[in-house]
Amino acid sequence: MAATQHPELDPARVAMRGRSFSGYLAAAAVLRHPEVFHAAVAGGTRTGRRLCDTHWEERFLGHSDVLPVNHDPISLLSRRPG
Repeated sequence: MAATQHPELDPARVAMRGRSFSGYLAAAAVLRHPEVFHAAVAGGTRTGRRLCDTHWEERFLGHSDVLPVNHDPISLLSRRPG
């Protein structure tokens, strides 16, 4: 943990920020690990990945209309803190 090497860091005040996919990661961090990440600023992100139709996403997950089962589990809309 970085806090052990840097005692000036306060592990009770960890936050993330990001835009676009980094915003998705910031929001996912708070929802999936609230014991570590206490706040997030997520700008310009999609909470439901089925709404995203980028080439790289379809390459790895398939088209969301054809394979929604690949997209729904990574949606932030179905996540609950804790």
